[in-house]
Amino acid sequence: KSLLDVGCATAYSYYNFKKYGVDFRGVDIVNSYIEAGRKHLSEQGMEPSNLNCKSIYELGKDDCCDIVICNTMIQHLDEYSEALKKIAEVTGEVALVRTLTSDKTIIRKTITHTDTTIADNLSNDGIPFNVYNEQDLKEELLKHFSTVEIVPDSYTNEQQVQIFEKDYYSYTIFKCLK
Repeated sequence: KSLLDVGCATAYSYYNFKKYGVDFRGVDIVNSYIEAGRKHLSEQGMEPSNLNCKSIYELGKDDCCDIVICNTMIQHLDEYSEALKKIAEVTGEVALVRTLTSDKTIIRKTITHTDTTIADNLSNDGIPFNVYNEQDLKEELLKHFSTVEIVPDSYTNEQQVQIFEKDYYSYTIFKCLK
């Protein structure tokens, strides 16, 4: 099986899948992450060219894999519809999308919107940070996948993540089948 990690950073998730013998590939928009991942993972026997610096919006036919994972990247997007569509386009069998969710519509904390300030953001680098409505995400995924199941995130099942020093949220995993 082939696996694409969208928003792979330094491809640290490779270690979770190495034992299964998958053809691991990754993309991330931050070139320094890709370069660090290439250097480190080539020492582990992985082909460095399996990691590429590109945006989720640039995914194409060459990126198609049986399995696609997207771990905590969607929360950094100001808009998720096109990104979820791109994930579906490159998924052959199953996609796993993990992100912070809430029962509220959208909690947007980014310096790119006038209703928030840099003090609201988690970082000083201007990266958007959003907590999206779980049901809205599921409905959007159902436009592109035959079934979408919400899977409990065992890592954060017993803990919640505090965002912006005030509210607590949990991660949700969406298991999406073609």
